[in-house]
Amino acid sequence: MGATEVLVVGAGPAGLTMANVLARQGVPFRVIDKKAGPVEESRALVVHAKTLELLDRLRLADRAVEEGQRMGSVALFSEGKPAGKITFLDDGAEDRTPFPFALVLEQDKTEQILIDGLEEAGGSVEWETELLSLATTPDGVRATIRRPDGSTESNEAGWVVGADGASSPVRHSLGLGFEGDTYEQTLFLADVQMEWGYGNRQVSIDLTRGGFYGFFPMPGEERFRLIGSVPEELKGKEHITAGDVQEVLDRRSGLKTRITDVRWTSVYRTHRRMTGRFRVGRVFLVGDAAHIHSPAGGQGMNTGIGDAYNLGWK
Repeated sequence: MGATEVLVVGAGPAGLTMANVLARQGVPFRVIDKKAGPVEESRALVVHAKTLELLDRLRLADRAVEEGQRMGSVALFSEGKPAGKITFLDDGAEDRTPFPFALVLEQDKTEQILIDGLEEAGGSVEWETELLSLATTPDGVRATIRRPDGSTESNEAGWVVGADGASSPVRHSLGLGFEGDTYEQTLFLADVQMEWGYGNRQVSIDLTRGGFYGFFPMPGEERFRLIGSVPEELKGKEHITAGDVQEVLDRRSGLKTRITDVRWTSVYRTHRRMTGRFRVGRVFLVGDAAHIHSPAGGQGMNTGIGDAYNLGWK
């Protein structure tokens, strides 16, 4: 039977942030994840100023800024015609934060920066290691864990942090609900290369009668994340093609562009849910295990990192 002060379940952005904070404070911990390794998909895309300030305390912000792309504004269009602009670069912005911009940086790169920082601080992730059950003890929590070879172990932890995503086994073990709802609108995501004539230092959003279409420049040559409303004729499709996305943009967005390559596409419904409690005894929930959001505004990953940092230093 092993023992540790803090057991972190989940090695996404929230769990990795927690591990980094604990490692730098000399708190004994383990961080486990049932996946074989870090995510390879871009997933969450925007890192906000406050998150960069937290990463800066871990001496990781400079790496993020170097790898990412700074966004100074959001340009709004109506049926392809300019309708306004929201800028982050107003007078005095640099007095409020050293990072007066939104940073476009894919989640897989954010996670790799956190993994590198953790390893430099002397820590590591135990991949292919799964939490099977939790039980409260007089002095903490007993966790039953499955190792990569299929054997099991019992681990005594002073505290457990559930950073294990929206389906959170930790939350389920506590018997907590996940109240909320699903947004009616079906959306598509696509990571593409495309011809673009509207500037690559801003997010562009086209509001149309048929829905909205967002164009997020990504690091690299003519790379973009597209987010948009799925029209009626495509609803029900489990997978949309590059041709489908091009046709939607041609017919419904006033911002004209031509897709030249597609990395991946996805169709999904978004949810808003939150558990009623973030702590039960010596077990805490952070990030998607505690709350999930619409991707609009880039709240999910950023709030998860904030959760973990705020809990970790305490």
